[in-house]
Amino acid sequence: MWRIEQWQLWVLYILAGCIISVVILLLLDKWIPGHTVAAIVTIMSIPLWAALFGNRVFHGYLRRFDRIDLVELLFAAGVLILFTASICFSPSAISAETVIYPLLFMSMPLPLSLPASVVPAMISVVVMSTMDNVPPGFRPVGASIILVSVLIGPLVGIAIVRSAKLSERQRVLLQELAVSRAEAASLSHAAGISAERERLSREIHDTLAQGFVSVITLAEAIDAELGTRPELARRHLELIRATAQENLIEARAMVAELTPSALNGRPMREAIVRLTDQVARESGIAVQVVGGESLPRLDVLSEVALFRAIQEALTNARKHAGASAIVVEFTTVDEGILVAVSDDGAGFDPGEVEFGFGLKGMRDRIEGVGGMLTVSSRLGSGTTVKIGVVHDSGVAG
Repeated sequence: MWRIEQWQLWVLYILAGCIISVVILLLLDKWIPGHTVAAIVTIMSIPLWAALFGNRVFHGYLRRFDRIDLVELLFAAGVLILFTASICFSPSAISAETVIYPLLFMSMPLPLSLPASVVPAMISVVVMSTMDNVPPGFRPVGASIILVSVLIGPLVGIAIVRSAKLSERQRVLLQELAVSRAEAASLSHAAGISAERERLSREIHDTLAQGFVSVITLAEAIDAELGTRPELARRHLELIRATAQENLIEARAMVAELTPSALNGRPMREAIVRLTDQVARESGIAVQVVGGESLPRLDVLSEVALFRAIQEALTNARKHAGASAIVVEFTTVDEGILVAVSDDGAGFDPGEVEFGFGLKGMRDRIEGVGGMLTVSSRLGSGTTVKIGVVHDSGVAG
């Protein structure tokens, strides 16, 4: 369907053409006698007719030949009747013939408008040959106008239809593009929601879930120590309180900015030392941090990803490996930072173990910031997790 602005432009074009025809009629009024006022009224009725029906019929060229709208045929018939009446009132109104062709081509499909375009010429010929008030000198002029109209009219009409079809096709393509963009935006929004949910799942797993595991482990130890070793039970109870307090801080940080509280205003090595000290207190495992005194600066996302990956590696060594010692070793390279988290635990065969959410989350998080993560292990020989991230600049932090 045409936009309102488009069919209104056609009405303005038709109005301008009819006004020119009226001017010609007035200039020839003394030479060609006739009912000038009646001719002017009928000519100016053509743009009025187009304005009344234009929004409905000026897209007829888009319809198939076997689906002609009755309103379109009535519109075309009305145009031809008004044109016939105008030249009957005054033969000089034949100049309005140039306005008739666009109306026919714009209101009917091309297979019907082509033969219909002959009708105005036939009407003009009949009127010119039968009316007595046509001066002999005007007949050659009128014949020339009719001949030019017959030859050029269809060509102009075909050009109009093709141009209008191209405009309509562009409009449809723009609509489809708008729909595609809306669908892409919707899919992007859905993907963003999914990614955000996955990220939040990793955050909860890396913070609150691990803290609750520590609380459960310490609570089980207290249950075994209450009757025999009350001092040790009280120490573990204090660790439960500290772990719960740390979880509360992490939860608040997650709500505020989803950045680990251990990193707030601290260098990476200091944050990891605090983390390893906590693991050592809670588990009794000897944890050592090697290197990392002058690390290159990381962007926030890479820093968080590296911290969470080291945290998950320590948790896995503590929960699953049965390790007695863990070493966290920092190495600075040209591209960034390499970290190896090694334990002396039981190890495992990577080909026979299906990695769970923790390791998958570690790898996804690290790869999401352009880094890499590998796991190497052998039964009875411990496990090493190697993590590499690219630094933001060469400035030490």
